[in-house]
Amino acid sequence: MVCYFAETAGRPTVLSCPKCMGILYETDLRGEAVFRCRSGHTYSLDDVCPGAEDSLGGILDTALAVLTK
Repeated sequence: MVCYFAETAGRPTVLSCPKCMGILYETDLRGEAVFRCRSGHTYSLDDVCPGAEDSLGGILDTALAVLTK
């Protein structure tokens, strides 16, 4: 039996699947981060880390403000 999952899984993350508790692997789908476990459960960044994009934006805005002062 040949397992093709490892070739297409993406990068392993420290996140676990909310449904099966398996490791989530990060892949890129049309410029968006997608997280998928071995069982096939698939999530967006907002699904696994609600508000992460907003937090990152705030961090970058603060860093930019500090650097420009």
